[in-house]
Amino acid sequence: MLKQIAVVEAERDTAVTAASLDDADAPRAALLARLGGIGPELATVLVREALYRPFAIGKEVAANAGLTSSPFASGDRHQDQVISTAGNLLLRKSMVELAWLCLRYPSGSALAC
Repeated sequence: MLKQIAVVEAERDTAVTAASLDDADAPRAALLARLGGIGPELATVLVREALYRPFAIGKEVAANAGLTSSPFASGDRHQDQVISTAGNLLLRKSMVELAWLCLRYPSGSALAC
């Protein structure tokens, strides 16, 4: 099983580093992978799952990933609960990981710049 995982990871890394003519996502994933803290796996997930189409505002990206809150209304009480489970699970996990990376490498650090 470990050999099969290594083969799949090697194919993924090759697809990101050596872009083929029929893969339009590979150059964008390679650019993201050059950023500090983002590896080829996270870059590939972000490009193929989130950046496959243009979004007008950030709320659309969050809704696509399922990172929006689910409303709760009972009588006069209206409040937002935890994040909804609707949306792309793989993208949601990747974006939470990306948020942790943003906390780890703040915008003033040399790696983020």
